Amino acid sequence: MLYILQELEDAKEYESVKYPYTIPQIVAETKVRREEKERMRHQRQEDIVKKMLKLEQWKQELHARIQKKESEAMEAKTRKDRLIEEVRRHFGYTVDPKDSRFKELLEKKEKEQKKAMKDARKKAREDEFLKKLLSKKAPSEQIQEDATGNTEKN
Repeated sequence: MLYILQELEDAKEYESVKYPYTIPQIVAETKVRREEKERMRHQRQEDIVKKMLKLEQWKQELHARIQKKESEAMEAKTRKDRLIEEVRRHFGYTVDPKDSRFKELLEKKEKEQKKAMKDARKKAREDEFLKKLLSKKAPSEQIQEDATGNTEKN
């Protein structure tokens, strides 16, 4: 009888080592994993829906950027063509663009144009700074009267 009890005890120990979790624990663990996977899938679907809603906006932004680059390139080409035409008018006849005099005058015109654009940007920044400065200064220049009736500025 002692021998049978010993074998039973060994079998229980073997079962506890081989299968450390009980069936309810395994079921609970599986349920938790399944719920976690479901939650992750649901969150991913929500993210996809949010991104799909933004897709049209992203497309519009992309098209706007492309349009802006194209317009800037077209503007630069027009500016360059205008400069070339001015140089040709300066000479009074059609000049080969590879001619050294043509290249020198073109470079000179480009430098003048860049300087004019730089001056315009500088003037715009100065005007903006002045406007900002004046808008900040106006509220601080409040006139106060003291007890004698004299006015003074802060």
